[in-house]
Amino acid sequence: MRWSRWLALLLVVLIGHSVVLFALHNAAAAMGGIKAMEEPLFTRMLTPAAPPRLAPSLPVAPPTPPPPPPGLFAKEFSPLVADSVGFDATETIAWLKPEPVVDLPPLTVVTATSSLAQLAGLAMETFGVKSSVTVAVQAGLTATVSTTNYGSGTATIESWPVDTKLNYKVTGNFRGPIDGKASVTWLRTGEKYQVLLNVDLGLVGVRMTSQGRVKPASLWPEIYEEKGLKPRRLRLDEEALAFEDGSTLKRPVGVQDTVSQFVELTQRFATGRAILEEGSVVHIPLARPGGVNDWYYDVSAEPQLPTRLGGNYKEMMAWHLTPRPVTNARGPITMEFWLVPELQYFPGRVRITIDKETYLELDVDTILQR
Repeated sequence: MRWSRWLALLLVVLIGHSVVLFALHNAAAAMGGIKAMEEPLFTRMLTPAAPPRLAPSLPVAPPTPPPPPPGLFAKEFSPLVADSVGFDATETIAWLKPEPVVDLPPLTVVTATSSLAQLAGLAMETFGVKSSVTVAVQAGLTATVSTTNYGSGTATIESWPVDTKLNYKVTGNFRGPIDGKASVTWLRTGEKYQVLLNVDLGLVGVRMTSQGRVKPASLWPEIYEEKGLKPRRLRLDEEALAFEDGSTLKRPVGVQDTVSQFVELTQRFATGRAILEEGSVVHIPLARPGGVNDWYYDVSAEPQLPTRLGGNYKEMMAWHLTPRPVTNARGPITMEFWLVPELQYFPGRVRITIDKETYLELDVDTILQR
């Protein structure tokens, strides 16, 4: 009888202990996880429409050059306009004596190649601030190579998209054909935002959330979270990034995370602050819980992207953003986008590639807006 009482007491203590631990675990998860914003009532379905006409970029008059050294004159030239990386062109500047009083000196030639543009590209982008590289020509003589490709558009907090939910049909391959669904939800309340990516493949699901502040020129992520088989988290403080292994790194200018880039890219081009052109390159520093990398997307035009928005087949023009191989990549996963001007530059298609045999393809099904 006495042993039965002790056994019953022991069971009560163990059960109570388990209940307390479970409650503490749930409380910690609730405090540490991102609290989802309340979704609004989406009242309309986005339909294809011609993109707004953006004011063309007006050329800026170059500054008046300094007077040439005595006995020489500087041949006027237009600065080489290149995108952030990958532009292969040559600009030649020659200085000649005005009169052949004596033998002419040899021509002085300056060549700006793609390697120079790549060096310049590391200091440009996201906020629309012009950047340049100065090339030494002779003592006291310089030439400036522009490395930006920005339009004349402007942005305010009010210019960001209204609350939007993009629903996608998912196909692909992972040890066989894949059939599922996904959604990207953009929510904004004042200066605070959330972007949520949900992928549902039946037995497997992934949820990625970005939360932070909206600035006129760019999103400012503060927390990024991945929930799947193993929850992972990244904190983006004002001055530094805090990774899941406890390490920190100075916050790169214009840094985004895996899902904030969905809306960041859309906003850049919808407002005309950045111009999509065949052969141009888009640069974004992307941070994940394991580290940060510079991503470069090559831009190409796809005149006829097949879509079935709302069940209606239509071919629409899209800009295809293809990622370049990432230096010191922290995993094999890449994402490429097809941005559709008729859909407010939201992605009409997204491809997530792990390797040649494993990939997901998200094709837009419906776009709902508040």
